Amino acid sequence: MARKVSSTLLVSLCEALLGSGEFTPGKPTRRRALETLAGRLGAEEFLCLTGGQPEKYQEFRVWDRTTDRMDLAELLQGEARAELLPLLAGFWRDRGLALLSFRSGLPPVECETLIHLLTELPQRGEALRQRVIELQARGRLQHVGLLFYEELPDPERSVAWPVLCALGWLQKDLNLLSRCQSLDIAAQSVWRKSLVPAVLRLPQDVQEQSDFLANLDLIADRVDSFTSDDLAFLVLDQFAPTDLAPICHALCALLGRLHKRAAQHSDGAVAEQISQVNWMTRRVAELLLERGAQSAELYHNLVLRKVYVYEEIPSEIREQVASFQILTSFLENPLKYLNEIETSSSPETLAARLWRLLEMLPHLLRVGRYDVVREVLAFAQRFGHSFDLTHRPELLGEIQQVAAETLMNSSREKQKELLTTLPQMGATGGRLLIELADHRERSVRRAALDGLAGMGQTVVPLLFEQLEHKPGWHYLRNMLVLLTKIGVGGPKIEAFFRASLEHDEPHIRREAVHGLARLLRSDAEDQVVASLADSDLEVRRRAIVCLGLTGIRDEQVYRRLADLLGSRQGVDLAVQVVATLARLRPAPLTDPALEKALIKLLGSNRLFGLSGQKGTPGRDLKLGTIKVLGSLGTRRSRKALQRLSREPDAVLARAARDLLEASNLFADQ
Repeated sequence: MARKVSSTLLVSLCEALLGSGEFTPGKPTRRRALETLAGRLGAEEFLCLTGGQPEKYQEFRVWDRTTDRMDLAELLQGEARAELLPLLAGFWRDRGLALLSFRSGLPPVECETLIHLLTELPQRGEALRQRVIELQARGRLQHVGLLFYEELPDPERSVAWPVLCALGWLQKDLNLLSRCQSLDIAAQSVWRKSLVPAVLRLPQDVQEQSDFLANLDLIADRVDSFTSDDLAFLVLDQFAPTDLAPICHALCALLGRLHKRAAQHSDGAVAEQISQVNWMTRRVAELLLERGAQSAELYHNLVLRKVYVYEEIPSEIREQVASFQILTSFLENPLKYLNEIETSSSPETLAARLWRLLEMLPHLLRVGRYDVVREVLAFAQRFGHSFDLTHRPELLGEIQQVAAETLMNSSREKQKELLTTLPQMGATGGRLLIELADHRERSVRRAALDGLAGMGQTVVPLLFEQLEHKPGWHYLRNMLVLLTKIGVGGPKIEAFFRASLEHDEPHIRREAVHGLARLLRSDAEDQVVASLADSDLEVRRRAIVCLGLTGIRDEQVYRRLADLLGSRQGVDLAVQVVATLARLRPAPLTDPALEKALIKLLGSNRLFGLSGQKGTPGRDLKLGTIKVLGSLGTRRSRKALQRLSREPDAVLARAARDLLEASNLFADQ
């Protein structure tokens, strides 16, 4: 990940512009500080600073080599923010600046010329602006972008401030390039190639990027040596096809809003803007077509917004575009379509219309119309099993793909709506969720498992049905997790869990012991205890936790736990053992082995003068152990707690004293 510009560099730049600190005129450190600043700016791939609009001078924004736009106030810290921002706002306003940028390769002499120009010369206003243009036209500031308020386009329409700055910067520097007679062709080419990518960093998201393109007409007639189309393609060539497609959709949405405004009242300015946006949208669409990145959904949007006519669409995707057109028409009046299907003159007509409606489901899911999806599914179910989606595997596959994309990329609200909608497909929806639970992306798998759990016991027959067709152990593990979460029981489920305890894969045994304990509680104690001897550490860990669910009736099990604490993995299992014992709160035991093991777990040279175990556990574990010893309440436990009550660690000592006081265990001290 690219690092962001440092606040120290921004402080130095602000001080240089303000002539303060080490950059104070006449100060011995000034020249060395300017050289250091020039070196740091020249090493930056890109750095841009814009002020706010005239009434908001202090709202400075910073762009650097990353893609994030940042507030200068957030980057400057403490005193620097309090002292520099008001002064910088005054400096910016006095000189009428809108934008200042630096590109990589800035030489020290160019940095010194810029600082001298902005801070030491007496010119202000138009005189300063003309001096800057003169120097830039002579190639003296080719790594610097300087834009004044007076040079910004003057739109009658509303344009976002970063977009307006980007448009003004592009117009000014392209015109400068045509006048830089002192620069050779190679130098001009380097400037031009670095200029457009730099300008396009100012619009941050799809909305701002589409606004930039939609308003390119504001400067198209003011740029020397470029036609409108030349300028459009100079800019569009910088975008990847994956970025252009959403921009094209955003332009179509803008056209929709403009057409609606034009329909409400006649306005020549709106009509002209529609013409310009239509022109740009068509340029974007042509470039997407040239790069092979067009889609039926995009062509439908272009036809809907009157950018293309239907006959201009490639013949091979016209049928898909037609389906989108039907979708749009359907969403405008769903009830009309449903009535037409219901009153069809023949079964064949009804079937054709109903399947055409069901084929809209992937598109409805893609645009987030889950309410309509549920309505369509409920409507189709009235006509019987003949219209189950399993009869159209390709359609089902498309729905599955859209559902996976939604679970990967959409908001929690949309994911929740999807997981509410799919189960309404009945068994087909359950099978879809089962397939999604095998998806390569973990987020999709987890969401699908939640959706299956939400279906309750109705999903159980589907799980067993699909078990025969699923290779490997992952599906079986997910199935055990689901059955445990749903809480379903019965002889078949019990036998399934017991059989899974013998599986070769430890992940399966781990979920099986947990499920059996949740299902049978105390009746599963023998199976859970048997898992304490499992060859896999994680299975043993899970079995210890599950004893908290089943309880312990056989005192020999406590001996088993003591043996585990004394084993090589004792420290690894100690947290689970202590947590389970704290939950069960065992009474005094005949066999002192567990009590001794717990005291040894607490033991260290600092505590009792005894040799503690290697890898003595932390405070939380010791607090849990103190609680268990308090529940045992034997003489041995009492003595251990009394010693611990004098422990230098105040938290542990206090916990021991509280237990002793609560149980009157100080009596024999």
